[in-house]
Amino acid sequence: MTGQRLLIPYYSTGTARTVEEPVGTVTTRDRWSLAEVEENVDLGDVRFRMLEPHEIGAAMAFPDTYIVTGSKRDKVRKYGNAVTPPVAEVIVSALVEAVTGEPLEVAW
Repeated sequence: MTGQRLLIPYYSTGTARTVEEPVGTVTTRDRWSLAEVEENVDLGDVRFRMLEPHEIGAAMAFPDTYIVTGSKRDKVRKYGNAVTPPVAEVIVSALVEAVTGEPLEVAW
């Protein structure tokens, strides 16, 4: 499989997953790294890097236009403390439905 990209967790005993799979828990500390793997490659040639804050935001379904302020570390912490937009919409919709008795259609 040429050009496979993997998300690799650390600080735990998790396992690597392809970028097509859900990311898993995003905490207030950097936890996920991105590795790009090519077939028949020396392990020394494998690229390993931390996810950038905008990549964490994208993995959590925040739009590209969403602005998070602060240092890189601050941004990672803020995303780690955030509720993803689809989940926030479901929670708020459930509360509105409970108060009004009217079902709402969610966009996600």
